[in-house]
Amino acid sequence: KFAGLEQGKEYLLSSAEDKSAIENALGISLPEVGATEAVLDFTSLLPQLMTNKGATVTSTIEVDVKANNRWASEDATVNRVYTLKCNKPEFSIVTNPGNFWCKEFSVDSCDIKTGDIETISQKIQYQYRKKGDEQWIDCDRLVQFDDYPVDKQYQIRAVYREGIETEPVDVVLETPQQLPNSDMEEWYIEEKKKSGTWPSKDKTYYTFHPYAEGNASSSWWATNNDKAQGGTYALGIWYEGCFASCVSYTEDAHGGTKAALMYLSGCGDGYANTAGTYVGGAMVGSLFIGTYDSGIIQGHDFDSRPTSMSFWYKYKPYNSDAFKVVVSLKNGDREIATGTYEPAASSEEDGEYGHATVDFNYTEPFEKATSICVQFLASNKTSLSQSDFDLGTTITYPVIGDWTVHMGSILKIDDIFLAFDK
Repeated sequence: KFAGLEQGKEYLLSSAEDKSAIENALGISLPEVGATEAVLDFTSLLPQLMTNKGATVTSTIEVDVKANNRWASEDATVNRVYTLKCNKPEFSIVTNPGNFWCKEFSVDSCDIKTGDIETISQKIQYQYRKKGDEQWIDCDRLVQFDDYPVDKQYQIRAVYREGIETEPVDVVLETPQQLPNSDMEEWYIEEKKKSGTWPSKDKTYYTFHPYAEGNASSSWWATNNDKAQGGTYALGIWYEGCFASCVSYTEDAHGGTKAALMYLSGCGDGYANTAGTYVGGAMVGSLFIGTYDSGIIQGHDFDSRPTSMSFWYKYKPYNSDAFKVVVSLKNGDREIATGTYEPAASSEEDGEYGHATVDFNYTEPFEKATSICVQFLASNKTSLSQSDFDLGTTITYPVIGDWTVHMGSILKIDDIFLAFDK
């Protein structure tokens, strides 16, 4: 470190060249010849001291003063001796698992507990490696990959000079996931019967489920068809509801052979579907992740954090309307990211499928996800009137044929995709 100074050489304060060599090499200020007082400040010297690859190094500086050709103390044992001990600096990296995404991870900071903070922080080098590898790779605080690494387990550390490094910190990247049945190809048409009380007859009707037959318990997707198809008892008499699914599939698909279809229904909660009269059971058809039990219960376990969700859609508004898509991620009951897609209201029917993207906006970016919520709504309206419906119109379902309904706007959804750009 101080190789510019010759070992064994006597450097004279009275020599401007010697004085400059000492001050420049050691970074200390020396008094002028003839001064009556002197202060030796080693503050600038301390940051330059080094350990021997982490091993403590002890240096001594002995100060003796000579005046009028006589030493102030003829006894060298009472001369001023300064001991400078350079210990291994103590520092560690601070990380948050919330900064470990699918394609990147980062170090929050370096916590320097002992040593010169400014000097050490300027010379810190971060390194990472695949867990189990021997070789470390130099990096910045942020490590980004072009694609999703097959290996998800890494380690990261900070190094200050040879032999002085932090303990490695384990990093586990998230695994990108797609939503099951995101291509909307899996559907099950369930045949049901409602027993009528005399003089009403039994009613056969059909419910469309967004999953394959037998997969109800493992399905992520659900609909509010139970609300649209409900009937009611009054005074021992069964009054038929609409009995038409407000969510089904359509063969007018963007990709594959099926897409989801949902519409604004004029009947629900047991209100009758008379031929030309709008009644009060109006509801917005909805496809969502979760379950339906006397109401929509959103969410399914999910442990990755997407940056956006894209989908293909075709919309047929009745009068003027707009559909709505809502996404969110939660950690327990806490929302950590939300997003909404809601186009401007229109009266024009889409002739072809359009592509849309809704971003996940993270309000809690350091929280891991435990569940995901996605909901498609045939309309963004919260208050409905008779003018929102084409009364007594016909919908032609696949397999089960024509049904008469009060129908408003129609939304078709297909090929849903989650993007993980971090």
